[in-house]
Amino acid sequence: RDWSVTGVQTCALPILSESQSIFQADTVIYSAKYNFIVPNFSSNETNNFQGELKFKMIRDSRFGWTIFNWQDIKNSDSPTWSELKGQLTY
Repeated sequence: RDWSVTGVQTCALPILSESQSIFQADTVIYSAKYNFIVPNFSSNETNNFQGELKFKMIRDSRFGWTIFNWQDIKNSDSPTWSELKGQLTY
């Protein structure tokens, strides 16, 4: 855990499991299940977020990988990453 850089607590624990990559000529489809916990400092509780992500990546003009399509799939009663993003947008 590190507060020193941004003043925000970070943690380097892995959040992905059961990952899989499917390679085609100029496309990669990467999927994984994720699970992470976000502390809620105002109520001393934690929120668990989980789901399955699926990235479709393509080669760009500089031969780097670019995310072309991203899916966040709900697979439990817990909120997903997309639901967390929705809570944090203004």
